[in-house]
Amino acid sequence: MRLRSKRLVVLVMVAALFILSILDVTFRKEELFDRFGDVFENKQRTVAHNQVQSAVSLTEKRELELKLSGVREVALATVRNKLTVQRSTDSGMRLNYTVTVTAPDALAARRRMDSVQVKDQVDQGVLNLHPEANGRKLDMDGVSVEYVLTVPDGVKLQLQNEGGTLAVAGVQSEIMVSSEGGLVEVVGTSGPLDVKTSRGHVYMKDIKGGIQLSNHNSQVVVKNGTGGMTLQSESGRNVIERMIGNVTGTMRGGQVQVREVTGTLELRSEGSAETLVERVQGNIRMESEGDANTLILPETVGYALDVQVSGGAVRTTLPFPIERLKDGEYGARLKGTIGKGTWNVVVKSHGGDVLIHSN
Repeated sequence: MRLRSKRLVVLVMVAALFILSILDVTFRKEELFDRFGDVFENKQRTVAHNQVQSAVSLTEKRELELKLSGVREVALATVRNKLTVQRSTDSGMRLNYTVTVTAPDALAARRRMDSVQVKDQVDQGVLNLHPEANGRKLDMDGVSVEYVLTVPDGVKLQLQNEGGTLAVAGVQSEIMVSSEGGLVEVVGTSGPLDVKTSRGHVYMKDIKGGIQLSNHNSQVVVKNGTGGMTLQSESGRNVIERMIGNVTGTMRGGQVQVREVTGTLELRSEGSAETLVERVQGNIRMESEGDANTLILPETVGYALDVQVSGGAVRTTLPFPIERLKDGEYGARLKGTIGKGTWNVVVKSHGGDVLIHSN
């Protein structure tokens, strides 16, 4: 019996040692694979880091002399880059541009740099300027081009901006701007200005010659204009200050603030749009749907009021009675004269309040 017990104990110990050896190999194998994976992953990170660190950038400044013979208009577009347009101090027209390229090594960077050119082509009096690489449309990956266009007076401009920055200063000619998702600044220009903006930001100041503005979901500020303005806005925010000339606007949603206009003001809301009008020296006519209209009409200027509202209310501290209408499309009406009553103010509102302040 003792011999059999000893054999049983020995067999149990052997089996236990065998199982422990298998578990040890398994754990060591997993540890080995983990260490190999860590080394492989670290190597990939190291290679990627070295590639970024070893990337070579080149920058070159270039100038393109442009011929004016037969040219009455210039067209230039920029994508995610910067375009500056300025007035020429002489009768010449030039394009200075800065090219920056990035590549994995110096040789590749040099080849990419040499492939980039800005081509000029005249077609029916329009000078088209466009960048290209190896004769094809420029791929912006690894390449950026910043432009400075200098133009003499009288040359019409067609400028496009997509996700970049456009700055125009001092130009005396007709200007057409189309911008999507970018920043636009136009200052000190003379001549008709036509701006179409979508999902961007626009600032205009000291503009002579009249403004046409189409605003789709952008923020626009206009200060110091001569020649009047026409506004088409959809879900846009518009601030117009110190305008000499008539202002006409049609809005669908968004906001419009008009301050210090010398001329007739006509605003029409085809959708819910907040409107603020302050210190207008001219006749005012407003038609709106939805949101409130706020008017600040100082006695020193003088206005004759005729306000009609349906689905809303007329709110004012002025001592004028509000007539309740039983027939027609409007339910309430206010009429009265502020100061000398120099300018006529006609407001018709559906579904929104009209707020009138006098200071």
